[in-house]
Amino acid sequence: MTNDIKNTVNGDIDFSGGDVHWGESSKSLQQKVIVTRKGGIKRAPEVGVGAIDYYADEDNGKLINAIKQELEADNANVESVTVEGSKIKVNANY
Repeated sequence: MTNDIKNTVNGDIDFSGGDVHWGESSKSLQQKVIVTRKGGIKRAPEVGVGAIDYYADEDNGKLINAIKQELEADNANVESVTVEGSKIKVNANY
């Protein structure tokens, strides 16, 4: 389990109730890794999938493999990754 500042579904810092919220952030971290291209995270430029770059591919296998590789490199235990249309579902924990 990873604890960090919680984000909203749009990726903004969660200030609901007028204060910063801390909590379990594994899903938020996974989302950042999947969406961000390599070089997009200043402190870890080697991390990122850049899922949008796979948008036009007919074969979701390349995207699924890239997601698994990046999350496993980030010490996640990846149970499954599925892509259905524009939805990416990840079952992984730290």
